[in-house]
Amino acid sequence: MGNIYGLTGLAQSSGVRPELCGDFTATKVDDVSITLTWTEAATDPSEIQIERSLTDGDYQLLTEVHPAVETFTDTGLTPATEYFYRIRYRKHQKWSDYEKDSATTDA
Repeated sequence: MGNIYGLTGLAQSSGVRPELCGDFTATKVDDVSITLTWTEAATDPSEIQIERSLTDGDYQLLTEVHPAVETFTDTGLTPATEYFYRIRYRKHQKWSDYEKDSATTDA
C-alpha cells in the first residue's frame, strides 16, 4: 500500500534546519541601550528568537520578532554593563544554531 498521507514529504520539509545569517551584531547606542542587527536567514524562517544574558550563560528569552525584522533595540539597560545576546531562527519545527555577540553600554 502506498503512502497516502505524504509523510515522507512532510519529514523532508520539516527536517530542514534554518541557516545562520552570519552577521549578527550587538552595538552600543548609549548608556542604556544596545541595538542588535542581522540579515534575514536565507532559509526564510518562520520565527526569530533573541535571548540576553549578563554572563554569556543562563540566557533568558528577550523577545520574538517577525522574520522580516532585521533590527531590535534593547533599552532600559544598566550603564557600563556588558550584555551578551544570541539569536536563533525556526523553520517548521527545527531551530538553527545560535549566533552570539555582546556589547557594553556607556558609563
